[in-house]
Amino acid sequence: MVKMLRKVSLSITVIVILMIQKPVASFFDQRTHIIPWTSLPGISVPYSIWSSIQRFSVDDKMVFVFPQGLHTAAEVTKEGYDNCNLTEIISIEAASPATFNIESVGKHYYICTVAGHCQIGQKVAITVPDSSPAILATSAPLSSSSRDVSGEAVTTHIVGDGFGWAPSSGGASDYKAWASNRTFRVGDTLVFKFVNKLHDVALVPESAYENCDTSNSAVAVYKRSPATVILNSPGNYYFTTTNPQMCDFGQQLAINVRAR
Repeated sequence: MVKMLRKVSLSITVIVILMIQKPVASFFDQRTHIIPWTSLPGISVPYSIWSSIQRFSVDDKMVFVFPQGLHTAAEVTKEGYDNCNLTEIISIEAASPATFNIESVGKHYYICTVAGHCQIGQKVAITVPDSSPAILATSAPLSSSSRDVSGEAVTTHIVGDGFGWAPSSGGASDYKAWASNRTFRVGDTLVFKFVNKLHDVALVPESAYENCDTSNSAVAVYKRSPATVILNSPGNYYFTTTNPQMCDFGQQLAINVRAR
């Protein structure tokens, strides 16, 4: 029941949340930046990488997702960001998902105000340019073909194309739409691209996929990007992240693999 309530409440939130990662097909929205908010040691480097691959514009949204009660998200001044100074808070949200509207060009700074978290790297800085680059509505699918030992063509599928592997405001339906444009066959390869330490990939049974629960059921977990999965047998394959909050925001993929 708790899982069902969590999924219902998050699904309601997701309806009004948009997302951006990198330009790609139109079913991946591009105006809200969803970020898993964590205090893992060394997390500052992944946050810097994450920020560098986003395209920020005025009126975009920053959405911080974290377990309730463990973190906060606060917009701060540069002084607050550089020195983890809690007297420099502009605005703060204690409940997840914490949403901030980007209202101006220039630098914006965010930290966690829980004791010690900012100091070990739970902070992110973004830059909104004066004139944001045009965002493409569509892009060609990213895939390549080669041949297996029998001479048959096999395909490498880049999951999410340029969007990559990340939580989506459209939920799992975004990845469903992505998969619907492709035919998967035995011998093909999936490649998941994501920011290390912020995301991972788990191959799971259908029940874990449906419930966003990988605590004890993952068949395999891939923590380094790019993660490559060879489709060795026909049937249904289910992928999620091991972070249940990110899974609830749509970081899920289900595909059917056909025999050759």
